[in-house]
Amino acid sequence: MDVLQDAKRKGRVGAVGISCHGLAPLAASPACEWIDVQLARINPFSVAMDGTPEQVSAILRSCTTRAAAFWA
Repeated sequence: MDVLQDAKRKGRVGAVGISCHGLAPLAASPACEWIDVQLARINPFSVAMDGTPEQVSAILRSCTTRAAAFWA
């Protein structure tokens, strides 16, 4: 992470992101201050998701409190 943060400071990297595969890592991600972009699997049918739509959307909402973006 230090290398990515250094590259970001130098303008070589625009954003640092993660893709979580599992509810536990997804739930832990809002506490990681270095995450700029969070990729999450969510859909109204609960297909290939890491939790229910309600669980995943609640976690994604908490990511926005620290100005992180997410793609779902």
